[in-house]
Amino acid sequence: MGIISFKISQTRIEFSFKALAVFLKAFYSDKKKKKNLIEEFEKAFAKYVGVKNSISVSSGKIALWLSLRGLNAIKGDEIIVPAYTVPEVIEVILLCGLRPIFVDICFNDATMDIALVEEKITSRTKFVLATHMYGNPCQIDKILDIAKKHNLKVIEDAAQACGAEFRGKKTGSFGEIGYFSFGLTKNFNTLGGGMIVTDDDELAFTIRKKIELFRPIPAWLLLKRLLTVLLLWICTYPVVFSLCIYPLLYLGLRRWENKLCAMFKVRQLTEAGLNEIKQKFSAEQAALGLVQIRTLNTVNDEKIKKAFLFNRRLSRINGIRIFEERKDVKNIYLNYVIRVEKRKLLMDYLFLQGVYVLPGFVIDCSHQFIFEEFNTECPNSRKLENENLYLPLNSALSGENILYIAELIERYYAMDQFKGQLV
Repeated sequence: MGIISFKISQTRIEFSFKALAVFLKAFYSDKKKKKNLIEEFEKAFAKYVGVKNSISVSSGKIALWLSLRGLNAIKGDEIIVPAYTVPEVIEVILLCGLRPIFVDICFNDATMDIALVEEKITSRTKFVLATHMYGNPCQIDKILDIAKKHNLKVIEDAAQACGAEFRGKKTGSFGEIGYFSFGLTKNFNTLGGGMIVTDDDELAFTIRKKIELFRPIPAWLLLKRLLTVLLLWICTYPVVFSLCIYPLLYLGLRRWENKLCAMFKVRQLTEAGLNEIKQKFSAEQAALGLVQIRTLNTVNDEKIKKAFLFNRRLSRINGIRIFEERKDVKNIYLNYVIRVEKRKLLMDYLFLQGVYVLPGFVIDCSHQFIFEEFNTECPNSRKLENENLYLPLNSALSGENILYIAELIERYYAMDQFKGQLV
């Protein structure tokens, strides 16, 4: 395959001039119109997921906090969680006074290993956090069976799985409660924010009463987020990335990428930090959500087609591992992740060929120092943390780009000196 026209960015922030216009129209609307926008969005989202109640919130973190509070979690309760997750999830659990009980994952889909769950259950276990990873639904049917057997409540972490399905039913609609995250890099981007979903009317009422005590999100913060997403949208546009951003990375900015990433990394959540994010979802965010929910299935389906093309090409390459395609789920491929040893060498090789890739943000929380009291051995999670590599998968990526990336990876492993071996 010949040389591609543009360099390829690891991500592409999804935004549009239409979204900008919708945001500004909502920003200058009156209070009644703003209230109606939020109600309309919540009803549309509930209908999309297939639940009775949908409650907009300011973030995925506060969604988990509200879910636990709404389910009457008390200090000392235990919650079964996958070890392979984002640390913010564990931080919220600890701030609620709960004890996280880590369970290792399966290599085939990066979700919790169901075979290990029951041995972790004690008399203090009250909850299971069913996490759908990278857009791929977990084995929620088996989790529900275990929960019913042991009288546990199931919370669905669908932060990475908006639009994903298990046996034809949307993620988020299985447990007592579920939640989503609408961050800047998600397939559903409302400048931050999230959604809680449940069929329990009383639970929904309790959570809404708690949100009433939250303060409105400041206008300056909304505008700051808007400017941030506009800047990232421009910087990840293929022409701009190729002519401006990639040359800067090539000339030495990559040496500082760890420090730069650290600047944008969410700081460890504290009680004070939690209080800072106790804000209400805004009408402007709701307006963005209403625009996107009409096209969400189309957006997801396009990514799925591209992921399948990656799967076909990468599955035949010795030296890497891809996740299993399961017939009982609709995996929306929020991220396309492969497993590779000597990750840094492959990253450097791809970068020199014009493809910018990065390791992921999900880690093995079961061995982190800040969670030392709850540390346990989860070898699969630890291995995946060290081997995960996020390949580009976004609207700007063409089929030709995908074939080019796959060809580069195949060429890399064909070189004797770079051959990798995975157990």
